[in-house]
Amino acid sequence: MKLTDGHHVSITDWPCMKALRGQATKGQEYHLIRDDGSSSDILFSACPITTPRSKTPGMFCSFTDISEHKRKERALREEAVLNERSRMAADIHDTVVQGLNAIVLQLEAAEQELPENPEQARERLCRACNVARSNLAAGSAVVCA
Repeated sequence: MKLTDGHHVSITDWPCMKALRGQATKGQEYHLIRDDGSSSDILFSACPITTPRSKTPGMFCSFTDISEHKRKERALREEAVLNERSRMAADIHDTVVQGLNAIVLQLEAAEQELPENPEQARERLCRACNVARSNLAAGSAVVCA
């Protein structure tokens, strides 16, 4: 059986052994790996039992299996990440679609004005380029955030 807190914990550093040396451990999270390969997340506390002469004839310890709690915590964290990714994808999609729509409208208007008012058409083409640049910048900002 192995006990880890992210690193291998030697048996002399287990809370029970520390308690027998007079040190208390309260609510420490560990990952317990059994010889058969199965494992549990546990909350481990141990307190020394002392005598009036400051001897430690024993200790009291408690294990609380928090595996299900940790599993739910990981699932919630993964769900939050997926939700944030979906939100960001929707923001990017909305920004791109809205920007492309604005560009198409400017280009269509420029196409209609080109024969009779080339200067107005040129202004619309410039606006379309500005909208494209602005949307590219906004899309980049969302991706980098």
